[in-house]
Amino acid sequence: MTRRQARIQALQLLYSREINPEAEESVLPDQESSGHDEYAQKIITAVDQNQAAIDELISRYSKNWNTAQMNKVDLILLRVAIAEGKYMEDEELTPAIIINEALDLARQYSTDEAVRFINGVLDPAIKD
Repeated sequence: MTRRQARIQALQLLYSREINPEAEESVLPDQESSGHDEYAQKIITAVDQNQAAIDELISRYSKNWNTAQMNKVDLILLRVAIAEGKYMEDEELTPAIIINEALDLARQYSTDEAVRFINGVLDPAIKD
């Protein structure tokens, strides 16, 4: 599985939990039996362990928007990218790569307006 596929898997799982938190147990089995890619699991863990700090960064750099108002796909894309950029140690991941990957996923799963919004939030948030 490529890292992009792992990001998509993490995005799908985190989105599922975001829209239906009561189903968390059924959509996030334990790590050994999850069938999730190891990299996807690392992303999910980084988001889970740092969500408050990640959401604070998103709120700080998304002018006039708070996380409750955001499109859920866009919010999850931002959380995944910030988790990768700030909470996962990987020398291969530069801010440019992380932002580019997030924008590519936004083009695939969201709107053109979302691409601009995500780019505007991620650039300063990852460099913060």
